[in-house]
Amino acid sequence: MMKVDFDNSDSKAELNQYWYSPKTIATLLSEIQHHAMSCAFLSTPSLFFALDHRNGDEDDATDEQLRRLRSNSRLFEFDPHWEKDPGFVKYDFHYPERIPIQYMNAFDYVVADPPFITSDVWEAYMITTKLILKEGGKVLFTTILENHTMLEGKWGGPLFIARFFPLVRKLTYQYVCFTSYEATRLRAANEELPPESPKLLAAIEMANSLRESEEAFMAQMAERRREGEQPLPTTAFERDSCEGTAAPPAPSRVGLTAEQLAQIPIKDLEWNYVPEGLSMYPEGQTGVLKRDEAGNPENGFHPTNGCPTLEEQQDYGPIYALCVDLRQNLETFKNHIDALQRLLDLQMRLRHQRLRVRKELMGQTAGDKQQGEEANPPVGDTKPCSPTEDPEDALRELDRQVQEAEAERQAKVDHMAVLAGTIAAQEAKLHFLKAQDTAQAGSIQTPANGSSNLGCDAGAEPSFRLPYEPTMQACIAAYRTVVVKKAPLQELAAVATGSYKYPLFGRMRELLREMKEIKKQKNEDPHA
Repeated sequence: MMKVDFDNSDSKAELNQYWYSPKTIATLLSEIQHHAMSCAFLSTPSLFFALDHRNGDEDDATDEQLRRLRSNSRLFEFDPHWEKDPGFVKYDFHYPERIPIQYMNAFDYVVADPPFITSDVWEAYMITTKLILKEGGKVLFTTILENHTMLEGKWGGPLFIARFFPLVRKLTYQYVCFTSYEATRLRAANEELPPESPKLLAAIEMANSLRESEEAFMAQMAERRREGEQPLPTTAFERDSCEGTAAPPAPSRVGLTAEQLAQIPIKDLEWNYVPEGLSMYPEGQTGVLKRDEAGNPENGFHPTNGCPTLEEQQDYGPIYALCVDLRQNLETFKNHIDALQRLLDLQMRLRHQRLRVRKELMGQTAGDKQQGEEANPPVGDTKPCSPTEDPEDALRELDRQVQEAEAERQAKVDHMAVLAGTIAAQEAKLHFLKAQDTAQAGSIQTPANGSSNLGCDAGAEPSFRLPYEPTMQACIAAYRTVVVKKAPLQELAAVATGSYKYPLFGRMRELLREMKEIKKQKNEDPHA
């Protein structure tokens, strides 16, 4: 095997490939080079192959460091275009644990940029990252800023937001860099991008300061003196033995030494004692347990945990409720796009297989090539019917499956059309409710007749125009009429993320901000 070249002008839309700009590549690579002796490049071929690039001004030590880093690093990638490179490792995020054993805990640095920004995809990449990263290793993730909390939850620790924002060509939304440590070479702004708002920069600085404080606190807790400490968890059998009796004093409540407690399986440990002053409920823990045992949903409590939902705890008003419903419908519409993409892929595979069976019926050999795009299905995509299977029966079954898939596609598109109408009506009603709130506050005059139509009719506000309604209609038309062939489906997949899903994602983000503001105002002034 020999090293291969990387062409940043060659990208595959069907694999959601978008490349960093040259300046971004150089900056990110400088950060990696500063911290890594061996790096796993997850779905980042532009960074991996940049290790071979030289500006001509490197000294011998730098050149040797880059060569050593290149030799010790690996590219985990799905696209077989680079498989001839000795550093290539075949990687499919659908199977995150399928990693060659020699790469387990093998890298002191991992950089990842998945092809999709969704939670399920990041979950897969996080599984792989934890498998291949050495203990105490560092990570660098690039994705949208809104994924910060989600990524920290999956990573299991704080992630810092770098001041340097990467420029990704042909991408409609801005990425940021998250690191598990305070970055050293990513502290300056990217001059290729317009200046960010001072408000955003202040929020990022505050978030990083909180994470720095959290790390310092955890370090202090790990190194604290433990003399006199007693473990709080108790075992289920000890709790049961105390039922029906007065609460025992604190020492007997623990009952076991730390060494004995460490031998008990985790599943048998429970937190059944809440110290005085820490009760979450006015009537104390006993009242919660009684409600939990009752398990009456009509009283506002879930039968399994006895805790009211946020919406049941407080009514935030009609605008908040409408924002919740609208956001849910936008999420459903967006999810339909992903579901339709998978359904169209299934249709194409079924059609490929049907062509294969038809060729058998026509007496053609398996090696004949059919004219047109459908003649080249992906390797392993189809298989001829088994020798014991009647080709005519197989063809009828495939016809039925193709028809079912097409019917399912049209039904899902029809549902998207209904959703689009509902969303437009909800947006119109939301616009009207906000205008009414403003009028009641005295900012504008109410109609002379004092009418107040709170109906959900989108025509109630003739002046209101939904900015992203043409986007939804174009999306519906595209998925209703697209030809089930490889090239059109690849084009549609490339357009879907930036043109169809991103406007919906942006609106969902706006609604979330509005909901947070409403809750904040309501909590500050319950009578507002």
